[in-house]
Amino acid sequence: MEDLPRDLLELARTARTVTVLSGAGISAESGVPTFRDAGTGRWRGGPAPPGCTW
Repeated sequence: MEDLPRDLLELARTARTVTVLSGAGISAESGVPTFRDAGTGRWRGGPAPPGCTW
């Protein structure tokens, strides 16, 4: 188990593609601006991107 971070790094280095799934709010906690209104949670800043159906 102690080699897990090293093994994951090696796997990421050699992979053809990498997919990252993260939960809601991770960008806000990291200081990245969000695209939803803080008070209502509704989309702000123009039309929703293509393919979004909320």
